[in-house]
Amino acid sequence: MKKIAVTGLSGVVGKEFVKELVKEFSVYDLYHTTPTKTKSKKIVNCKLDLTNLPKISKVLGEISPDIILHLAAITHIDRCEEDKLNGKNGIVWKVNVDATKEISKYAQKRKKKLVFFSTECVFDGVRRSNRENDTPNPKNWYGTTKREAENAVILSRNSTIIRSVIAYKENDEGKTLLGAILNQLKTGSKFSMVNDQMTNPTYIQDIVNGTVKAIKKDVSGILHIVTDTRITPYNFALKVAKHFGYDSKTIEGKSLLKYLGKKRAKTRLKNSCLNGRKSSQTLNFTPMTVDEVFDRIQL
Repeated sequence: MKKIAVTGLSGVVGKEFVKELVKEFSVYDLYHTTPTKTKSKKIVNCKLDLTNLPKISKVLGEISPDIILHLAAITHIDRCEEDKLNGKNGIVWKVNVDATKEISKYAQKRKKKLVFFSTECVFDGVRRSNRENDTPNPKNWYGTTKREAENAVILSRNSTIIRSVIAYKENDEGKTLLGAILNQLKTGSKFSMVNDQMTNPTYIQDIVNGTVKAIKKDVSGILHIVTDTRITPYNFALKVAKHFGYDSKTIEGKSLLKYLGKKRAKTRLKNSCLNGRKSSQTLNFTPMTVDEVFDRIQL
């Protein structure tokens, strides 16, 4: 059985990968603080600090994985902006860029498959949606670090870059967009959602399924695993309220500027969307629309 080494398995998306990966691979969980808790004998926990570059190569060398799935990153836009002043000495650059470069260097040298998770934030949000081969032009520090990381990953010939947008799932303890909205709706109190930003909220299980397909088919290059649904966070919240039987009158629409303030709004994409049609054809897999997801899930 092939070995797959994974960073970020304890994250919201990472946790959904576990049950799929153990069907196909011996999984090595490269965790920082929280190891994956499972009864499966196919998972081996390996502690790894991604800021310790020599340790990255050492641990990977000891495991000798056939595939590396790199999910871990510092992703919160505001946290990244706060660390921007530290530049290449900051923790965001060290985790998002330096660690990725080290992983890519190992994969390139040992001719291992590398699958790297990136983001729509490598773009500026000017276009209605961006395709796989569009030139990145990030407008925030998070996107800048991920673009730099992508540039390093591309050097590894047998590499795959996965981009997706706003992963969500049910029963998520409020950790994704769906859960956060449901938690607000349950209180019955009024709350605001952005009504002038377009995005592609994509079901986490579809992101997982699409990625596993890419790994099994050994697809290289850039893939956009996203739903065709383009929607504002405000309209997404209205759909949540309607579908799950809550009062939509508690939801107020606000512009990015009013919701976040001038400084923070500047770091957000007005069109936070990706076009995934080409990737869907490559994988023969299309993520569900928001309506299709809601019709399937139960809370």
